[in-house]
Amino acid sequence: MQVEIDQSGKIGNTGQDTVVAYSNADSFCVLIPRQVKRECLRYLRSQGVAVNTIYYRMFGIGLFYLLRERIDKIDLTLIDVEYPGHEAAIRRYLLNLLRRDRIVVQPDKIRFSFIGKKSNAHKLGLETFQGKRRADVTLTAGDILKQFGEK
Repeated sequence: MQVEIDQSGKIGNTGQDTVVAYSNADSFCVLIPRQVKRECLRYLRSQGVAVNTIYYRMFGIGLFYLLRERIDKIDLTLIDVEYPGHEAAIRRYLLNLLRRDRIVVQPDKIRFSFIGKKSNAHKLGLETFQGKRRADVTLTAGDILKQFGEK
């Protein structure tokens, strides 16, 4: 099975929620509420974590929670290019999170591509972002900071 992943609401925009969703034969979406993003950002800044890396890592954490229980059923994961030029770092971080959770994935199973607005992942993410659909998982600050190695 091949899945496409899209993000609705940038992680760096703390005035809105972020949804990371995948869809094709199966679908799943993860919500990162704006309040959670603000709390994590405040805490991580106070710990000296560079702001620009916080966003890429938080995106990777959203991907981790999206994929961790399903990645074994997926042959190819296509992730929308949300942070151009940082795909290798995001992939590396995601793979490390999965390995830490004892899930080994071949790096070539995770690729980045431009996912258009016609993608089911885009539609699912947007519906969830707009409140028309409930997220399958809503992350807390604890969920995110645990993956950062904090708290």
